[in-house]
Order: sequence, then structure tokens, then C-alpha cells
Amino acid sequence: GCHFHGTVLKLTIPQGIKFLRRRFQPFDLIFVDPPYDRRLVNITLMAIARLKILALQGRVVVEHSSRERIQEETGLDLIDQRKYGQTLVSFLKELPSIQD
Repeated sequence: GCHFHGTVLKLTIPQGIKFLRRRFQPFDLIFVDPPYDRRLVNITLMAIARLKILALQGRVVVEHSSRERIQEETGLDLIDQRKYGQTLVSFLKELPSIQD
């Protein structure tokens, strides 16, 4: 059978993301569930992209209010989005690299 290894950490942003970068390899899956309507979704996604803690084929799943939209400036590529009442679940990956 398949075996998975996981670690759950309760940290704040952005210090938490910096800690993760120093302590761990890039992540295959990052689940983000910030407090609703506090303007933390895009700030968190930008930090994840900037500090490169997402693995090359990794995914970010973020649960957020439908009033707080994902911005293109996050540095991540929005690949899917599902709506459940007033909640959105957004799926993102690294932006494709531009190569000649």
C-alpha cells in the first residue's frame, strides 16, 4: 500500500513561511485557510511563490470567501476553482517557466 508522511504546523504568516523554507524541502501540497475577509489570501499566496516553498509539480489549495478574489499578481497560476455557498476553494500551481 501507499504510505504518506505529513507534518502539521501552526504558524503565522509571513514568519511561518520563512520557517518552512529553512526547515523543509519544497511541498507537494499546501493547504491555506486564512481568516475570511481579512485580505490575507493574496498576501499568503505571494509569499509562497516568492519564497519558492512549492514543489515543481506541487499544488496550493486555498479556502476563502467569494468576496476575496485571487489576484494574478500572486505569482501562482489559478488552475481550478469551486464554489460552495459563500466559500471558494481555489487550486493553484507554479506559473509555467518561459523558455526559448
